Amino acid sequence: MSSKEARLQLEQDYVDLCVQERESQRFSQQNLSADIAQSLARPIKTWTGEVSPKLRYLGEPSDEICFGFVSDNVLGKRYIGKYLVTGPGQDGILVSSWKSPIGAKYYKSNIGNRFGLTGKCLLVHSIPNVLANFEETIFEDLASNVMNLTREPETEVSDSVLFELEKSSTGSLREIIKTIHASQFEIISCKREGLHIVQGAPGTGKTVVGVHRASWLLHPGNDSDLQAEKVLIIGPNISFIRYIEKVLPGLGDDQVAHRDITSIGADVRPTRIENIELSRVKSDLRMSQLLTQGLRDRLRLPEQNFVINIQAISKTVEINIEDLRLKLDEFRQNQLSYANARSSLRMWLANTSNDLLRNQYISANPGVTRGFPFARETDLESATEKIWPSTSPAAFLREFFSSQNRIVTAGVNLDFSVRELLMLVREPSDQIGNEQWSLSDIALLDYLEGQISGGSGKYDYIIVDEVQDLTPMQLLSVKRKSATGDILLLGDLAQSTGQHLYGGWNSIAEILGTPIARLDELKFGYRVPKQIFDYAARVLTYIDSTLKSPSLVRKSAESPRLLSYPIFHDMAVSLCQELLTRAPRQDLVGIIIADDQVVALANMFTKEGIAFNLLPDVGLGVGINLVPVSKQKGLEFDEVYVLDPANILNLESVGLRHLYVALSRALRSMTIMCIGEPPFQIVEERKSETLGLDSVGIQLGREIHDGTSGSDGSLMRDILGYLSIKGISLGDLLREISRYLKEQTK
Repeated sequence: MSSKEARLQLEQDYVDLCVQERESQRFSQQNLSADIAQSLARPIKTWTGEVSPKLRYLGEPSDEICFGFVSDNVLGKRYIGKYLVTGPGQDGILVSSWKSPIGAKYYKSNIGNRFGLTGKCLLVHSIPNVLANFEETIFEDLASNVMNLTREPETEVSDSVLFELEKSSTGSLREIIKTIHASQFEIISCKREGLHIVQGAPGTGKTVVGVHRASWLLHPGNDSDLQAEKVLIIGPNISFIRYIEKVLPGLGDDQVAHRDITSIGADVRPTRIENIELSRVKSDLRMSQLLTQGLRDRLRLPEQNFVINIQAISKTVEINIEDLRLKLDEFRQNQLSYANARSSLRMWLANTSNDLLRNQYISANPGVTRGFPFARETDLESATEKIWPSTSPAAFLREFFSSQNRIVTAGVNLDFSVRELLMLVREPSDQIGNEQWSLSDIALLDYLEGQISGGSGKYDYIIVDEVQDLTPMQLLSVKRKSATGDILLLGDLAQSTGQHLYGGWNSIAEILGTPIARLDELKFGYRVPKQIFDYAARVLTYIDSTLKSPSLVRKSAESPRLLSYPIFHDMAVSLCQELLTRAPRQDLVGIIIADDQVVALANMFTKEGIAFNLLPDVGLGVGINLVPVSKQKGLEFDEVYVLDPANILNLESVGLRHLYVALSRALRSMTIMCIGEPPFQIVEERKSETLGLDSVGIQLGREIHDGTSGSDGSLMRDILGYLSIKGISLGDLLREISRYLKEQTK
């Protein structure tokens, strides 16, 4: 037996010991009396002395007991795993949690900062709890050979880590505790401090960093003020939520709420279809002003003294109109919710009425000091309704959108065109329960809920993934859910495919009403292989030539295929033949296609007997997944087929970004199937000296800045024609102009 084999056997013996101890505890908790089981669940001390109030979470019998260890000259070895495992040994700890201070040392230590360690080791399992190999780093040895390194130590990714990264997908996001990089752990383990933004290109690990951050914060001693039921994770769609929702329960945190963006507001599902132009108007931040004004316009201030007939006591009082006007102004200026202000008005009407009734009674009955008539607050409900009508979010929005007069009146002094206001008008349903709501309506209903009912946020920590695709009104929904302002935003501005394209992270922060406390960028791509991302990188240069691709650490065994067909039918037939003849494998295949072609391809799959999952109707699953390009965000597949990229590019204003995302979904192999010649954005990287975008932008910027732009519009016509030929959007040009003008004003 070699020395390495002997060492591997020693490590296997320790793994066996830990597994035996864990399963013994599991047996005890399942079979002993309640008293003994309760004693096993008492708080226990960790290696640093802090007390854990949680029950001992043992995980599943199939869970790997540990994945590595750290070592130093004082404490010896400290093994790291998913869960804390106690038993006979040093301090009663056999395995420390990856979320413990020992786990932090494992992730963050390197030759530049050893944290008092002599080394660390990654244990490689062939199957759970059966070791196949180990990869140990001795810092002294590494330091002596540092001149031989080809990369900085903190960017080095070992073969064992690459082995873990290259495992097949399962249809659910996997936890990454064995492959967390020091740069990722720095973000995972930082303190909550307000608005935190993590920017990262596809494959850099934004989602897993966010999910594992929630788990780390919930570990005893890491953030004692945070409870699992006060954490909310928001994703872009239901397919994404299904994809990630098993990670936290697998890490021992099963009370964290997961919601897609359509379910964080009103309890309705979007069934109304509306055109994109209308949706953009309704998603704009201006709608908050319009709805607020619409609520104010519901108030009906009498033109003269307000006479109240109190039927319960058969009395009448008359309230001075000026007093009433002043009180209404006071309620509106106090920033009360609509319902609370209405309740305050009713209380004031009751108190004022009783004062008047008392004075009337005393005048009619001199010397009498009791027996005054008295009106209860509920007796003033009818009078309150005349001035301040009650409503609900659904009732108000249904009524508001059905009235052209109310919409125009509310928007007359706001930044809306008449055309935009008239677009909002629609016929109401016969009953409020039958009203159909659109996706953009949901955020409006949620905003109205806050305006009408008020109330503070429910969650102490909110994590929002793919935040760049949220509309301004959806961002207000996120803000309303937060009780503390501690929000983690995960995203990539280059992947923006929503209705609103933000100019930068500060634009999003302004909507949330809070400055950015921390901004991190994930620079290393761990998931998507270099040969595959090269295609996405070419498209990225057309989105914004200033954006850089991440540093990629993986390579695939094969380069992507680029195939061409004369018509859609030929492409679909070829795809079906390939799928029918492929060997059965337990991996994920993603067929990404423009939304308007999904039905045709699904029908062909059904006709040919090809089993598939159609997203988002069903969850992501092993085998073939047919994915509309609008539902691909945040997902990843072992194999990807990108179909008819030219049709994806045709999507108004966001085609390039959708294609960029589609070309970065593959973990192992990718096939691009084109109709006709491949779009030049896929095969040619944009070069400023070739396309001349920078020089055109600078020239136009100078003319605008100097006031020399031609008045006949010829320059703009030439520019638009040039952009059309080159496939460059006007937005790209305007960004170049903006950058130039900013430089000139410095």
